Amino acid sequence: MLTNNRIGIWGFGIVGKSALKYLLRHTAHIQVLTSTPLSAQDQQLLEQLGVPVLYQNTDMESFLRHNDYIVASPGIDLRPYAAYRHKWLTELDLLRHTFTGTLIGITGSVGKTTITSILTQITQHHATPRIYTGGNIGAGMLDMLTDNTPYDAALLELSSFQLEHTMSAAPDLAIWTTFCPNHLDRHGSLDAYFDAKFKLLAHQNSHQQALVPASIVPYIVQRSCNATCNVFVDTTDEHVLTHATNTAKRIFFLRGTMVVVREHGRETVVLDSAQLPPITFVQNWLIIISALHIMHTELSLPDYMATLVNTAHALVMPEHRLELVANLNGITIYNDSKATTPASTLAAVQALSDKPIILLLGGLSKGIDRQPLIMNLRQRVQKIICFGKESQQLKNWCDQAHIPAQDHATLDDAVPAALHDLHSPTHVLFSPAGSSFDLFKDYQERGTYFKNLIAKLTTHAQHLSRHPSQSLLP
Repeated sequence: MLTNNRIGIWGFGIVGKSALKYLLRHTAHIQVLTSTPLSAQDQQLLEQLGVPVLYQNTDMESFLRHNDYIVASPGIDLRPYAAYRHKWLTELDLLRHTFTGTLIGITGSVGKTTITSILTQITQHHATPRIYTGGNIGAGMLDMLTDNTPYDAALLELSSFQLEHTMSAAPDLAIWTTFCPNHLDRHGSLDAYFDAKFKLLAHQNSHQQALVPASIVPYIVQRSCNATCNVFVDTTDEHVLTHATNTAKRIFFLRGTMVVVREHGRETVVLDSAQLPPITFVQNWLIIISALHIMHTELSLPDYMATLVNTAHALVMPEHRLELVANLNGITIYNDSKATTPASTLAAVQALSDKPIILLLGGLSKGIDRQPLIMNLRQRVQKIICFGKESQQLKNWCDQAHIPAQDHATLDDAVPAALHDLHSPTHVLFSPAGSSFDLFKDYQERGTYFKNLIAKLTTHAQHLSRHPSQSLLP
């Protein structure tokens, strides 16, 4: 398919560089299109390889017309260029075309990074099979085809941007964690966002497995999914369980702390989640345990259940996801910068319901109405500190919901306000419920900046330990 064809790489970040290494094995006719000047190092690399660099503001039409196929960065909105959609080529399609091992794809509005991370940590405790982890977590998925390692399986976190233009790729196990509104500014509607996510299942056959929440099964059935469907549900409501059982091969659910699987009318306890550390939400443990059960019984992978229990003490959450930053005499401070959706923030608030919460809310909405979130936060939080470009609108909604609130233009102003006049016990939760692009390049930079601001309080925290009745800030 690629041999001697003209291939365009649109964007030269993680995906573009990963694609270049792979495509050079198949064709010498490659162009790179960028919207901003490349670094001196990247420019030198492309010059050495003889790969021409074009610029979006002057060479766009030439680039689109010239190339037979185009690999675009997932961050690029291709909707305005629909006339060229027959040329789009995705990382996932390229990977599936070449890689013959087991492919596990994980998507979802909330939870996919945590679940990918924990599954990766569990599988890393085995010498075999050799599993590559990549995708939306920041590792180019095509790198696994060029690093000369004979991988047995690929574990990929996949965003809606990475999935929306796939044409044929089908994972052997598709894990869909949650579905709630997100990225509506990019996809245009909730239906379009769902359809982009559904691409993970769209090309599966009956020999391949899907693990999905019961709430989206009716919408999957409407779209003619051929995969063997497994369902998880965080309820013991018998009506819900019976309905799910009628549409799925297996139904996984929680009975107390026990993860139970119902199959062919029989119920079996898979694992007691109480044996696992409280580092993530119980719903995530339900998905992880269900996935491991399927991976073991259907995909001929080793029995990871014992490994999960034996190594649970060593498991860690991804950085910036409900990350404990400081515990200062009963005032606990959490960095949850990864929470870029209202659903993520609400889950974090629910997880910290044992103490009063001061919540930092901000960022960009991505086309999502955040007023329902704020209405849901009544009686759940003590105060909301709003920051960033949309802080005034967030503050207005807080006022309407009768939640004490302040608005600040920057995080530098918002953090001291959140920490002012606090008394133990209190949770300070930095969980913005929006993207970072108003003030930062990504949620990682935003979370690191928040942690650095908190670190500046170290000296005063030592003073606080000697005078516990005083507030956190002078």
